[in-house]
Amino acid sequence: MSLRQLVAPGFASQVQAVLAELDVDPSRLCLEVTETVLAGDVRPVIDVLHALRDPGIHLSIDDFGAGHASLTYLAQFPVDQVKVDQSFVAGLSMDAGSGAIVGGVIAMAHTFDLRVIAEGVETEAQLVALRELGCAAVRGFVLARPLEPADPRDLLNRLSAPGPGPP
Repeated sequence: MSLRQLVAPGFASQVQAVLAELDVDPSRLCLEVTETVLAGDVRPVIDVLHALRDPGIHLSIDDFGAGHASLTYLAQFPVDQVKVDQSFVAGLSMDAGSGAIVGGVIAMAHTFDLRVIAEGVETEAQLVALRELGCAAVRGFVLARPLEPADPRDLLNRLSAPGPGPP
């Protein structure tokens, strides 16, 4: 969601009305804001995020660490998860500083009972480092390349297909 959407009059009510019209459980929806939305005068943003979260909509901060947000935002905003920016993930195999930043974000997020997703995970080394840092969810090429619209069903079928039985 953009800042313009968030502060538009009635935005939270509109989202809730659409969910009701489509008969979708609010807990099935996760809306994302980039951390840049969390800069400046945050009071109106916090109010809208609460109005969205109250009926059960999940909220996520995307690209955390890429902008000007600090770890204190994790305590102020009613969010469920944080997505660590891929620029820090890319640095995991190159420098200790990135590891310290990612580890700090993961530890702080866990303190606030937030789910952490590392974005842009492209190598096994990054995946191993993230596991060691306590990150349980990742996105990136190490798992799968972007798929054509018909491919997700095929991928899910392959992942859920029973393996060979006992010899």
